[in-house]
Amino acid sequence: METELNTSKNKRRWTDEEVEELRKLYPITPTSKLVAVFKRSYESIRKKGNQLRLKKLGAPPYRGHVVTQSIKMLSEFEKGWISALIDGEGSISLHISRRPQNRRYKRDFAIQPIIMITNNNLELLEQVENIIGGGIVRQKYKPNPKWKPTYHWHLTGIRRLLSLLKQVTPHLIVKRKQAELMLKYCSSRLEKLNGTFYAGYTQEEIEMAHQMGVLNCGKRHN
Repeated sequence: METELNTSKNKRRWTDEEVEELRKLYPITPTSKLVAVFKRSYESIRKKGNQLRLKKLGAPPYRGHVVTQSIKMLSEFEKGWISALIDGEGSISLHISRRPQNRRYKRDFAIQPIIMITNNNLELLEQVENIIGGGIVRQKYKPNPKWKPTYHWHLTGIRRLLSLLKQVTPHLIVKRKQAELMLKYCSSRLEKLNGTFYAGYTQEEIEMAHQMGVLNCGKRHN
């Protein structure tokens, strides 16, 4: 029988005893295990952990609101395993999002490179995060409470993506072209940024985002 987790209709406050127990267990226990211990959703535990400024043992240190992460060097087995997950359960995309144009942003859109793996098995994605040494695992929105929870691991950041892609691209089959295109895009951005954060996009970089849309969806981004 499945454990009933708190939802928007079945939401309960954290008790002082639960908070104290979370402080003890959070650093040393996978979040997937805490779901069963507290009978709460993955997102509920993650948000409470963030609110309490808790972190897992071995997690990278906080610098303000930014978590500094460096990708680990993978073994040949790990490269093959991660590549298989990306080929079968993942996506490699250059997501175009709209934003207000102002003096800081010269264009009314932003291009975000992202690698994502989606699965119903939370422990598997936590293992991905642990092996790679970066990325974030989150629970996806579940419109129907009867549906099985789905989670995704995603990785962003030009340098982190470059580090991972250089290791796994030779092992990819289905998404090799997307990986090669993202490598080209990230290399271009890294050279253009040159230590700055707000740098306009070249026409070539914009075209790369459209090419990625064709590879993934069969059509260009609007």
